[in-house]
Amino acid sequence: MVNIRGGLGNSLLSSASLFGDLNMEKEIEDMFSGNRWKEAYEDIKVISDRTEKSEGFSKAEASRVENMRFNRYRDVNPYDHSRVVLNGEQVTTDYINASLVKVPRANRKYILAQGPLPLTVGHFWLTVWQQRSKAVLMLNRVFEKGQPKCAQYWPVAAGESMTFEDVGLKVDHVSSVPGDHHTVRKFLLSDVETGESREIEHFHYTTWPDFGVPQCPDTFLEFLGAVRDSGSLDESVGPPVVHCSAGIGRSGTFVLVDSCLVMVAKEGPGPVKIQDVLLEMRTYRMGLIQTEFQLKFSYEAIAEGARQHGHVNLNILSELSSRQRVTASSDDSEDSDDDDAPPPLPPPRNESLIASAFDDGVEMNNRGGMPIDAILGNGGNSSSGSSGADSSSPDSATAMNKTTLSNRSSNASSNYDGGVDNGKTEGASSSQPSSEQIPILKNHKMEEKKREMELRRRNQRGEQRLATEEKIAEMKRKSHEADEWKARKAGWWGRAVSAVPLYVGLAGLAGMAYYMAYYRSATG
Repeated sequence: MVNIRGGLGNSLLSSASLFGDLNMEKEIEDMFSGNRWKEAYEDIKVISDRTEKSEGFSKAEASRVENMRFNRYRDVNPYDHSRVVLNGEQVTTDYINASLVKVPRANRKYILAQGPLPLTVGHFWLTVWQQRSKAVLMLNRVFEKGQPKCAQYWPVAAGESMTFEDVGLKVDHVSSVPGDHHTVRKFLLSDVETGESREIEHFHYTTWPDFGVPQCPDTFLEFLGAVRDSGSLDESVGPPVVHCSAGIGRSGTFVLVDSCLVMVAKEGPGPVKIQDVLLEMRTYRMGLIQTEFQLKFSYEAIAEGARQHGHVNLNILSELSSRQRVTASSDDSEDSDDDDAPPPLPPPRNESLIASAFDDGVEMNNRGGMPIDAILGNGGNSSSGSSGADSSSPDSATAMNKTTLSNRSSNASSNYDGGVDNGKTEGASSSQPSSEQIPILKNHKMEEKKREMELRRRNQRGEQRLATEEKIAEMKRKSHEADEWKARKAGWWGRAVSAVPLYVGLAGLAGMAYYMAYYRSATG
């Protein structure tokens, strides 16, 4: 059903290899140590555009007037040579915005699709049916940042069903198992005419932001493991249908990580070049991986997954995070559109609040490395400075141990781990701390922050889930009211039309009676 030209772009891609003969471990080390994500992402886009032009990849079907309404975005369209073609007399079109992506080295096939539109939900399920897919992988939420990212194409609650008369298919919601980061649902997809039915698994990653990345590769790898364990990626079944909103960013990240990890397990890390794999995938569907941050996350997930299975010795999360994540965290949070990022800290308040925070043992976390005297004000002397942190107080000592202050000019024999000089502390009311004293979060404190952020996200997800359910219920209510009004209107009109012959007959009889009466009076 999908025709792919063999060896598509191989000669061009091999000559454009971005890392030559480097193995995967060296490629990952060079990328992280050089922090060249933006440059590498731009190179990938340039090579992909060049390949598209040189190979003559067309998107004529997507650009046809009758098919344009089936595209969610004007600039994200499938190539003609790799698009999924719908078959059957029950559909009026063979077009859907979906592409078959093949990775022969990994023995993998994926169908990457856009999030269904209300008018393409039936086409989406027909794709699942005709391609004999065992699973649908959903990497987005229905609503994100107040905007619809895909239609509600499945029954919301277990026991409910949806029928798509335009394609003759019915979907029954069998069960749902929610988790912290993903939900697994089971559907029964049935052909209404023949009665044939198949079980479809629905893996829904619920915490992946649009244009962003998950906070940690571990949750993504857990999701990938659940999909693999279900057998949905096996060669013996049809390719899984993978979608986000456009079907290129988050979907591209998933297929790149999965394919590279399969190659590493089969061939070892030596011959696997991540960016070359991505370039080859882009010959099947345009624009896979939309941002440099998604590219970086793909490397992190591949490195961590390969390390967990003993294929490489790299430990990106621990070895490189201290020198890359901490120094680049402020830049990443400003540039990326990641709604999983923690909210910014509140601005500095007045001096008395800062001083009391030290008294109570509350850590003052200055993420940007601002000197303490800049936080306290120009003068650095607080009106309540006499209540500042005292080095002789056990409570203060505990608080100061949690907040490590680095002072390169201070004596190395400080009484506190990480170093606050006793003399400086006792004289806090009359002297300023050095401008080189910078608060630095320790690893254990970062873990506490992560736990707090996780709890906050869970609460937000619960609220978002309730809001989404309310919106869906409201949409159903309005749809039901509209259907009822149409039914009533159709009933009134039908009764009126059916009564027309009666009214005509009565009018005829009345005319005839009038004529007979007139004739008799005229002749008699």
